[in-house]
Amino acid sequence: MKKIITLSMVKNEADIIETFVRYTINFADKMVIIDNGSTDGTLEILKALKEENFAIDLYVEANSFYEQILIENKYLKKIAEEEICDFIIPVDADEFIYPISQDFSVFDKLPEDSISLIKWRNYCLDKEKKIENIFTDITIRRSGVDEFTKVIVPSQIAGNVFLTMGHHDVMDENNLKRNLAFDIVAAHFPVRTMMQIKLKLYQGILAQLMSSYHSVVAFHWQEMFEKIREGDFDIVNYSKRYALQEDDTPVFVEEPINIDWCSAKLLRKYKDKIKNNIEDIIFSIAEMMAVRNIAIGKKSVKQIVVYGTGGTAKNLFRSFSSSDYEIIAYADSDRNKEFSLFEGKLVIAPDKLKYLDYDFVVIASKNINEIYRKLDEEYIDKKKVITNIDLLRMEIEKHF
Repeated sequence: MKKIITLSMVKNEADIIETFVRYTINFADKMVIIDNGSTDGTLEILKALKEENFAIDLYVEANSFYEQILIENKYLKKIAEEEICDFIIPVDADEFIYPISQDFSVFDKLPEDSISLIKWRNYCLDKEKKIENIFTDITIRRSGVDEFTKVIVPSQIAGNVFLTMGHHDVMDENNLKRNLAFDIVAAHFPVRTMMQIKLKLYQGILAQLMSSYHSVVAFHWQEMFEKIREGDFDIVNYSKRYALQEDDTPVFVEEPINIDWCSAKLLRKYKDKIKNNIEDIIFSIAEMMAVRNIAIGKKSVKQIVVYGTGGTAKNLFRSFSSSDYEIIAYADSDRNKEFSLFEGKLVIAPDKLKYLDYDFVVIASKNINEIYRKLDEEYIDKKKVITNIDLLRMEIEKHF
């Protein structure tokens, strides 16, 4: 069978992420997943799945407000350059790829010199209910209208194309052929519970307000917010009309997805890691925004975060000039120090480092090995972690 790597960017998908991984790994050789700053337990579930030895490459890109098209294309190129595979399938956490025939040998027949388009089928609620298993609890498929497509990208041409928003197609300069592989489907479950929709709405509004290319809230999200606030939001109707135009007339088909072919069991083990208090999740998002807004440095100099709030950190630049560097924040493992000031700068916990844009984390502490381990647990890029001695060595090398 052809080697397949999936590419997914996720944010606060705790209710579905475990099912997504356990399902997708049945046909994918590896999953590349980028977390964009989840605060609802998504990242903890992904870490637990990695510990089960699932073939997941997990990255954290949390220092930008869901710049999806930029981040996903960055990793598309990374996979194309560094991995040996036949196809890359961009797929969201609420999408489940399957061949209509349930025979995954259909991937062997896909061309490797053109983009393949597969059907995007939307599943919807027939009533508001608690969702334990999406495959048995959501079985109504919408049809009767033109369906969107999703893409499968051959690895050999992935470096020359750009995914569009939502990866419904690609942009390319070579007018690549499109292969209609409509015997493969992406089953889409965009609406599951009121909490999931509220969280998607609230974080989406915040992301649009803070994004470099939006800064205004989309009208339909403003309208949704007003209806939810007034208690007038119909989640079932929203589910059935999701991504439709006003004059579209859908019909609905009872068509459950058969998962008998899955060799890996789909039983969820980590429901206890899901954070179900939306106020706590929104508060964590607010903390994220505060850290990003406060710890902004000058682009003309290298920006560093100093790990430590003791004497070594305080005297970091006492022995040589710091004109090439700016400390934008301090980090400390002591939670009692979080959001206090040290040397006039914000002190954050290690799990907030991923929200910052910096050149280096400088360890200014005697507990170097312990801090290295902590930073590794937080998926901090090892290439960006140095010690105060490394910093001094870099300065000496600059002058001689």
